[in-house]
Amino acid sequence: MRSDAEGKRPADMESWTTLSRDVVLVHAAPGSYAERVLFRELDEGVRALDELTELLALPSDWRPATIDVYLVDVLPSPVSSSAVEGPGPPPRHLPPGCIVRHVRPDGFSEPLVWPLTRYVVGRCYGEQAANAGIVVDGIAGVVADRVGSGRPLSDADRIAYDLLTGEPASPVEGPSPEAPAGVSQLGGGDEHHVLATSFVAFLLRSHGPE
Repeated sequence: MRSDAEGKRPADMESWTTLSRDVVLVHAAPGSYAERVLFRELDEGVRALDELTELLALPSDWRPATIDVYLVDVLPSPVSSSAVEGPGPPPRHLPPGCIVRHVRPDGFSEPLVWPLTRYVVGRCYGEQAANAGIVVDGIAGVVADRVGSGRPLSDADRIAYDLLTGEPASPVEGPSPEAPAGVSQLGGGDEHHVLATSFVAFLLRSHGPE
């Protein structure tokens, strides 16, 4: 499933591995951790795109020709003397509108669903809509639950209840026991994403997608 869009790559990416399905293309440097998770990220991206199209009731022709996702390994701290892990920083010259995602072996990375949701909302409704934090992040959290890359909605609701009622809050970082290995449970690992997800899930249960 290598991409045919080789001509669009920056010069410093000629050796990168690319997988594609539907309109989603994911790229990673050879030998990197990111390359090992290409299939997982591609599958998440394609399924999330389908869920977003349905949830937002988007027209069938809204999709661009391609959505490029560049996967890079997380870099060590600037004060660290250790070597850069994997491919290092992303290429300098990237196609406009692409998504750059850091991936980590411990799973504590923002799931692809979050930047993909911002991309879709921005493309279909404008950049101002894409910056509507709690709604967009909540939509991403609901979609992440549906494709299995985010915290289950039952967990988000429980934690949100604890936070809003002043009860001792459940931990908001780290995977729940039933989560797949290597899967992050939050978009940013903070309370905002939990509250946003629970809020949008409540709206969907109460009023439907409209």
